[in-house]
This record gives sequence, structure tokens and C-alpha cells, in this order.
Amino acid sequence: MKAYLLDLKTVSIIIVIAIIAISYGLFFYFQNVTENQIKSSLFVQQELRQEANTKALANHIESDLSLLMANLRVLASSPDFQSTDRSNLTENRALMQAVLDQINTDSQGNHALLIQRLLLMDRNGMVIADVREAGVDENFEGLDASSMQYFQDVSSTLKPSFSKGFVGLDEDLKIAASYPILDENGELLGAISAIALSSTFFQHYGNIYDIESQYLSVLDRDSLHLVHPLQSLVGTRFFGEFAQDTTARTEVLNNLVADVMQGRPGQAVYEFRGSERLTMGHPIYLEGQPTYFVFVITPTSAVYANVDVALSSQRIETFSLLAGTTATIFILIIFLALWNSNLRRAVKAKTEQLVEANEQLSIANKQLTENYEKLHASERMQKEFINIAAHELRTPVQPIIGLSDVLLGEQHSFDPETRQLLQAIHRNALRLYRLSSDILDVTRIDSGSLQLAKKQVDVMEILKQTVKTAETLITDDKRIKLVLAAPQAENLRVLADNERIHQVLLNLLSNAIKFTERGTITVACEKKGSDVVIRVTDSGTGIDPEIMSRLFTKFATKSYHGTGLGLYISKSIVEAHGGRIWAENNPDGKGATFAFSLPVIATAPIMAGDGEPKSAD
Repeated sequence: MKAYLLDLKTVSIIIVIAIIAISYGLFFYFQNVTENQIKSSLFVQQELRQEANTKALANHIESDLSLLMANLRVLASSPDFQSTDRSNLTENRALMQAVLDQINTDSQGNHALLIQRLLLMDRNGMVIADVREAGVDENFEGLDASSMQYFQDVSSTLKPSFSKGFVGLDEDLKIAASYPILDENGELLGAISAIALSSTFFQHYGNIYDIESQYLSVLDRDSLHLVHPLQSLVGTRFFGEFAQDTTARTEVLNNLVADVMQGRPGQAVYEFRGSERLTMGHPIYLEGQPTYFVFVITPTSAVYANVDVALSSQRIETFSLLAGTTATIFILIIFLALWNSNLRRAVKAKTEQLVEANEQLSIANKQLTENYEKLHASERMQKEFINIAAHELRTPVQPIIGLSDVLLGEQHSFDPETRQLLQAIHRNALRLYRLSSDILDVTRIDSGSLQLAKKQVDVMEILKQTVKTAETLITDDKRIKLVLAAPQAENLRVLADNERIHQVLLNLLSNAIKFTERGTITVACEKKGSDVVIRVTDSGTGIDPEIMSRLFTKFATKSYHGTGLGLYISKSIVEAHGGRIWAENNPDGKGATFAFSLPVIATAPIMAGDGEPKSAD
């Protein structure tokens, strides 16, 4: 009998140990299955999101380059440019300068260096007029450009042309857009070309320097690298020996590039420099032909980084629960040694509880995965629709802005009614353009792809430039005075994206002008500790208490003048710089004050032209 009891104890202990081992095995199995499902779902969502973003980016670049060619078409169609009389060169240069300024100014009035210079050439390729951006010193007037690709393309085909990448006299890689000037018989009189530094042009659309995060690579139709974070690849052909050695002649990547250069969007996953990459490629069609090819590359480690942290936390939590259950079972084993009559019932109850917990965990993880997939599928469809809608809105609006701006800038003797109608067209087209830009900014913010080009900037220069731009927004029916009272802004510098901070301040000034009929709008600045605080105070209607608590959220507006996106975008930009933004009604009950802070830096004085290119083509 005693031997029987001992065997029963041994069998019971073995059974309990087996149950614990099975439970741990089930835990690790279901945990591994769930993690793989979540990672797989996350990777699929990243593929879909990156595919939509790549298509939207290609459409954006295509739209901007098409607008550039539309401006060149307007210049080439002007009677002054079709005349062989060089006495018109002064007027030609003035019109070219106006078009260059327009191309390099966005809808917010910010300066964005896209094009370095405009060249006017005669039928023999001799440069007769050269209009350049500030900082581009060398003058090409009198230069024989007949051997340059951008002139040969239009002189041989008599059609608009976008060049392949070429090296300028400053040894920097360039691209060019050219339009032929033809007489009434279709004979070549000359050509006008816009020259852009490839790195400066494409940096406006994404990261081209940091290879450890999502970045851009752009090829021309000869597979020449126009931009790439690896500077050794820039200016080399992808299918050349050097580039192929650098990429280890990866067959998957080669097939992807070949397909995209045939005009077919595509994607691939492959190993590059010891890490896995997800790459999406899309052709850019110009004048009906695939001309440039943009690739968005993301290290997959960046995709999994956040989910790994979450899964690790969940794994520790669940394992702790299972370890606690195991400890309880071992206590029961000790009691088994004392032959407690209730041990078997307790072991069975605990085992059932453990199996049920694992089943519930599996069901909960399955539901979580399904809900996660549904949520992100809905989010992807919404963002894709917004991206497409915004870009489709920009496409017809941009030529309207460009053409109406040129018409208003020319010295035509329009009657007052016609000029007023042109101004209304231009004003409302700009409003639509700003709306599409705001929608694109919100999409970038929500998807975490908002890029900042930070450098040392002078606070006073930002304030002066923005106030000057805001003065043009004051209509004749308002009696408003803009005052810049910021003596403490002198010699203050911040590390910031100049264009984005200008956008924030212009948004605040635009709101102040919108809700103020008469009085003063004051821009002030002061240094508080390690921050600089910029305030915009108006004497308008103040902030409605109904929207005060959600002032900086999307669509927080009671005005028919706007969408309520500006303050949301401004908040995101300021916080991305490490600052904060706030607002309050003035104590005297008249108007409101909006303010934001930025960290101050203490470095050497900013040099003139900091960050601007110094060399010519």
C-alpha cells in the first residue's frame, strides 16, 4: 500500500511538471504566432502606406515640373521673346526675373530654392540673357551653349524637353527644363532653359542625406543617380560597374529598377549593407514620357522598432503572469509531498484556469490583430484619398496662378473691371492652392513624414520677412496697422526650419488680420531662459470660448473663411522643433494673443548667405 502511495505521488508530480511544461510550450507557441501575425500585418500596412506615399510624391514632383514648363511656355510665347531685336533684353530680363521669383516662392510666400537660373539663348545657342538666384554669381551671358544637352534637345526636336543629369561648370550635378522659341513658320528663333541643382531641387520632397531612415533616390532616363544619401553614388549610373558593386549586384533590386524605368511602378524587399530594405519605385511622366524615376527606401528595422518595444512589454507581462501561476503550482507540489487530500482537485482547477487563460489570450490577440488591420486599412484608404484629392486639386490650380500672375505683372492696359476680375481669379486660386498645401501638410503630420530642414536662422530676419509678407494680406476695407516691436530679437538665433517657422508666424498673422477690422496687430519677441518667445497680439474679436479647449486641433473653427487646419499644422511644426504654442484672450477683453516658443542656440554669428549655394552651373 505504501509503495502504491509513493508511486501515486511520483505520478502526480510527473503529471504536474508535464502540465507546467505544456503550459510554457503553449505560451511560447501562441506568443510567437501572435507576434509574427502582428509583424506581418504591420509590414503589409507599411507597404501599402509607402506605395501610396511614393505615388503621391511622384505626382507632386510631376506637378511642380509641369508648372515649371508652363511658365517657360508663357515666356516663349511672349512677343518680346520671339523678336530678334536685342533692344528688348531689359524687358525680357525683368519678365524672366518675375517668373523665377514666382517659381521659387511657395503659396505661403516662403522662398524655396528650386531653380538656380533662367537662360535665354538665340538660334545658335548663344546665351543672350541670364537671370540668376541670389548667391549664383557667375554670369553666362555671351557663353556658347550650343553643345549643352538642354539646348541640343530642343534645337533638334523643336519640342519642350527635360534633360538628363549633367555636370555644370561648378562640377555639381544639374537638371534642366527647356522650351523652344519658334517663329510663325515653326523655325527656331532660340530657347529658354531653367537650370536646377539636383540635390537642392529634390531635397524639398524628402530625405536625401540620412541612409538610416526613410530616404529618396532619383534616377534619370539613363539610370544616372541624381540624388542618393551615399554621395559616392551620385552622378553614377545604377547599372554601371561602381553602383552594381556597391549594391552587391542584387538581382531583386536590379529587376525593380528595370521595371520602373519601363514605366511600371513596383516594389521590392532585399538586403543592402547588412540590413533589409523595403523599396517602392514610381516613374515621373513629363511631356508624355517617363523622364525621372523616384524610389522611396525604408529600412525594415525602422518599421519594426516601435512594435518590438510593445511586444516585449506584453511578453514580459504575460510571462510574469505565467511565472506566478507556475510558482503557485510548485507550492501545490510541496503540499503534495505532505499528501494533502485536496491537492489533486487544486491542480486540476489551476491547470484548467491556465489553459483557459491561454485560450482567452489567443482569442484576444486574434481580435486585436483583426481590429488593427481594419483600422489601418481604413486609415490607408482615407489618406490615399486625401493625397490624391489634394494633388488633383493642385494640378489645375497651379497653371491658373502662374498665368494670372504673369498677366497681372505685365504692363497691359486692362480696364479696372478686367483687372479686378483677374485679381479675384488669382486670389481664389491662391486660396485653393493653400488649402491643398494644408491638406498635404496634415497628411504628412498624421503619417509621421513631416521633414524639417533645420539650420541656424536669425529670429529678427524671420520676423521682418513674415511681417512684410503679411502686409500684403491686408485688404483695403480693413484699417489695420502691423507693428514689429521686438528689440530683444536682435542677435537671437534658433536651430530651425526657416520656411516652416515663417509658415507658423504667417498663419498667426493671417488669423489676426482675418478677425481684426481696425486697430493694431503687434509682433513681439523676448528671451525667456533658454527659449525665445514670439507673440502676436491683435485687437480683434478674440477667441470664442466654445472652441478654446480644441483650438489647436483639426477643423477647430467657427469662421467661414478657413478650414481650421492652420493652427493644427502650426502646433505640429512648433512641437517638432522642441517648442510649444498657446493662446489666450487679452485681459482688456479686446482681441487675443497667440504665442510660441523655440529653443535658443548659442553659436558663432550666422554668416551672410549661410546655407545658400555659391557656385554657378
